[in-house]
Amino acid sequence: MRSASTFISSLCLFFLCFVLTTGCAQNRQTIARLEQENAQQRERIWQSNRKMEDFRQENLALRQQLAALQGKNRSSASASYSNQP
Repeated sequence: MRSASTFISSLCLFFLCFVLTTGCAQNRQTIARLEQENAQQRERIWQSNRKMEDFRQENLALRQQLAALQGKNRSSASASYSNQP
Protein backbone atom coordinates (compact mmCIF):
# COMPACT_ATOMS: atom_id res chain seq x y z
CA MET A 1 0.00 0.00 0.00
CA ARG A 2 2.82 2.37 0.88
CA SER A 3 4.61 1.75 -2.43
CA ALA A 4 1.40 2.49 -4.35
CA SER A 5 1.01 5.77 -2.47
CA THR A 6 4.66 6.65 -3.16
CA PHE A 7 4.20 5.76 -6.82
CA ILE A 8 1.09 7.95 -7.11
CA SER A 9 2.85 10.82 -5.32
CA SER A 10 5.86 10.47 -7.63
CA LEU A 11 3.60 10.37 -10.67
CA CYS A 12 1.76 13.51 -9.51
CA LEU A 13 5.07 15.25 -8.85
CA PHE A 14 6.35 14.26 -12.30
CA PHE A 15 3.14 15.51 -13.93
CA LEU A 16 3.35 18.79 -12.01
CA CYS A 17 6.99 19.29 -13.04
CA PHE A 18 6.11 18.48 -16.65
CA VAL A 19 3.26 21.01 -16.68
CA LEU A 20 5.42 23.69 -15.07
CA THR A 21 8.30 23.05 -17.47
CA THR A 22 6.00 23.18 -20.47
CA GLY A 23 4.40 26.37 -19.20
CA CYS A 24 7.79 27.98 -18.59
CA ALA A 25 8.93 27.07 -22.11
CA GLN A 26 5.78 28.60 -23.57
CA ASN A 27 6.30 31.71 -21.44
CA ARG A 28 9.87 32.03 -22.69
CA GLN A 29 8.65 31.76 -26.29
CA THR A 30 5.95 34.36 -25.62
CA ILE A 31 8.47 36.69 -23.97
CA ALA A 32 10.87 36.30 -26.91
CA ARG A 33 8.06 37.04 -29.39
CA LEU A 34 6.92 40.09 -27.41
CA GLU A 35 10.48 41.39 -27.16
CA GLN A 36 10.86 41.03 -30.93
CA GLU A 37 7.56 42.85 -31.55
CA ASN A 38 8.63 45.55 -29.10
CA ALA A 39 11.93 46.02 -30.94
CA GLN A 40 10.08 46.30 -34.25
CA GLN A 41 7.68 48.87 -32.81
CA ARG A 42 10.58 50.88 -31.36
CA GLU A 43 12.24 50.87 -34.79
CA ARG A 44 9.01 52.05 -36.47
CA ILE A 45 8.60 54.79 -33.85
CA TRP A 46 12.22 55.87 -34.30
CA GLN A 47 11.77 56.06 -38.09
CA SER A 48 8.51 57.98 -37.68
CA ASN A 49 10.16 60.43 -35.29
CA ARG A 50 13.05 60.86 -37.72
CA LYS A 51 10.62 61.63 -40.57
CA MET A 52 8.78 64.08 -38.34
CA GLU A 53 12.06 65.84 -37.52
CA ASP A 54 12.91 65.99 -41.23
CA PHE A 55 9.50 67.55 -41.96
CA ARG A 56 9.99 69.98 -39.09
CA GLN A 57 13.35 71.08 -40.48
CA GLU A 58 11.90 71.43 -43.98
CA ASN A 59 8.97 73.43 -42.60
CA LEU A 60 11.36 75.75 -40.76
CA ALA A 61 13.42 76.32 -43.91
CA LEU A 62 10.28 77.08 -45.93
CA ARG A 63 9.04 79.51 -43.28
CA GLN A 64 12.39 81.29 -43.35
CA GLN A 65 12.25 81.49 -47.15
CA LEU A 66 8.70 82.82 -46.98
CA ALA A 67 9.68 85.45 -44.41
CA ALA A 68 12.60 86.53 -46.59
CA LEU A 69 10.34 86.80 -49.66
CA GLN A 70 7.73 88.73 -47.72
CA GLY A 71 10.45 91.09 -46.49
CA LYS A 72 11.66 91.66 -50.06
CA ASN A 73 8.08 92.18 -51.22
CA ARG A 74 7.46 94.79 -48.52
CA SER A 75 10.67 96.65 -49.28
CA SER A 76 9.87 96.60 -53.02
CA ALA A 77 6.37 97.89 -52.37
CA SER A 78 7.58 100.71 -50.13
CA ALA A 79 10.31 101.64 -52.62
CA SER A 80 7.80 101.84 -55.47
CA TYR A 81 5.51 104.08 -53.38
CA SER A 82 8.35 106.40 -52.42
CA ASN A 83 9.42 106.76 -56.08
CA GLN A 84 5.97 107.95 -57.21
CA PRO A 85 5.48 111.73 -57.70
